Amino acid sequence: MLDAPIMGFKQPKQAKATDKKVASPFKHSDQLVAAAQKTDLSIPVKALLLEICSRANKSRGWTLFPSLKSLADAMGRTTRSVRTYLRELEKLGYIKTTAQYKNRTGYDNERSQVANLYTVNVAKLAYLAKVVANKVVQKLSSFSGGRGKQVSGLKALLTERKKEQSSFQSDYKSKSKRAADQVVESQHRYREQQDLEYDMKYDEMAANKVSRREGLSLVSGLKAKLFGTNSANNQRSKR
Repeated sequence: MLDAPIMGFKQPKQAKATDKKVASPFKHSDQLVAAAQKTDLSIPVKALLLEICSRANKSRGWTLFPSLKSLADAMGRTTRSVRTYLRELEKLGYIKTTAQYKNRTGYDNERSQVANLYTVNVAKLAYLAKVVANKVVQKLSSFSGGRGKQVSGLKALLTERKKEQSSFQSDYKSKSKRAADQVVESQHRYREQQDLEYDMKYDEMAANKVSRREGLSLVSGLKAKLFGTNSANNQRSKR
């Protein structure tokens, strides 16, 4: 926690100024943004708080002086809406707004207002971050009782389901492999059957050609014998 409270801020009711364990100082704006994430605010107001925390500078006491237009452009809102969100943050004690002026050139005793100075209440954000962390620790410690048994039972059930799923996947893979092997084997058998049928047809055609040749030679021999005897008889009759 800071050694001295920031001027203009009220300490939270639960926090004590002398209790150093309530909060620890932030080292950079990322830690400030992480603490702002734990606030229970509406979405646009929380978005503005996050934008402010990301721009805050530790060397200047976590202050910044952006224009309303730059904040509106960063959030995609109008300057009127941003002004309303800033008033709500200041009312809740997350920031403090300080008006800034500068002397107008050429005029005596007249000042013109410039961008406001915004100071982040790091003590409140650190306290909220500490409270949220304690609640998380208490919630985790409550699991050691009956709820802890339920959680362990659910973990065991989840482990069993994972084992069942892995065994099912392995069985499915083995069945798929067997089916693929059967398909390949059936394809080989079909090709062998096709080759056998082709060989049988080829042998049949070859046998038919041989028998045809033999038949033709037999017919020609019979014709030669027949026509040879007829020609001999004709010659004898002529004599």
